[in-house]
Amino acid sequence: MRIAVVGAGPSGLVAAKYAIENGYVCDIFEQTGSLGGNWVYNENTNDVHVQSSVYKDLVTNIPKELMTYSDYHYPTTVKESYITHDQVLAYHHGYAEKFGLNKHIQVAISVVFGSEQKYHFSTTHVSSE
Repeated sequence: MRIAVVGAGPSGLVAAKYAIENGYVCDIFEQTGSLGGNWVYNENTNDVHVQSSVYKDLVTNIPKELMTYSDYHYPTTVKESYITHDQVLAYHHGYAEKFGLNKHIQVAISVVFGSEQKYHFSTTHVSSE
């Protein structure tokens, strides 16, 4: 069976990983230009498609130990518990790389409609202008 995962943030990456491990064909649609979801920082606030939830100097307010997947840990070089958004984003990029998820991600694609029919939905390309 083929499934679509909407969003290549932390939840979408995990959903796709487990779907693929269980034999599903999986497409991940991400409306921004990169995986990472809320952890992607972007100074451009004029674009309707930019959804940067982090700010330039953000440091997490919960320890990385609570944001670690059971099957993928932060590198031992990351010593501190409260880390920058760049470190969290790098962790998610590493997760996608380790589990081969990058080849399933289509960026700048927004899912605009879905139905209960098998793999039936509409998408639109997101302009970066």
